[in-house]
Amino acid sequence: MPFTAKYVLEHYFKAGINNDIIYGAVANGKKLIFTELPEF
Repeated sequence: MPFTAKYVLEHYFKAGINNDIIYGAVANGKKLIFTELPEF
């Protein structure tokens, strides 16, 4: 997926820049779907 880094950066600047949550992502062929991961 050539635009994966683009979507990761977009998500970081929208949601991840102001917190310390770890996110996981799954590609579905058209976009990335992000979910918060619980602390371990």
